[in-house]
Amino acid sequence: MKLVLHVNDSGYQITGVDEAGIWINGKPHDEALVVSAERLQSPWAPQRVSDLTAAHLEPLMDWQPEIVLIGTGKRLAFPAQPLLRLFLRRNIGVEVMDTVAACRTYNVLMSEERRVVAALLPVSIDFG
Repeated sequence: MKLVLHVNDSGYQITGVDEAGIWINGKPHDEALVVSAERLQSPWAPQRVSDLTAAHLEPLMDWQPEIVLIGTGKRLAFPAQPLLRLFLRRNIGVEVMDTVAACRTYNVLMSEERRVVAALLPVSIDFG
């Protein structure tokens, strides 16, 4: 799926996503990654939702998000509840969805100038 969003020329935008990878500013990434308007971490260590630990998510707090989107691959799979509570305790919103939906949502929130961080597993990951 090709995503087109015209916001401004600065920052990291998701310009496409499919089973081959996630395109950030036109450059493909075939591994898990974390992206915000200001930062890109690629690769990101977890390969499946079941791999997620607090050690993977705690560093995202330093990105100062108001909301974190977790893209779980091809299908929706929820991380353990204690991991989601890491964000909620800090009054940071967290949404879990499949990666394609997370990419679309990231672009919408970024266009609204929200402080959004997307932690994305590749679409090639079929189930957590």
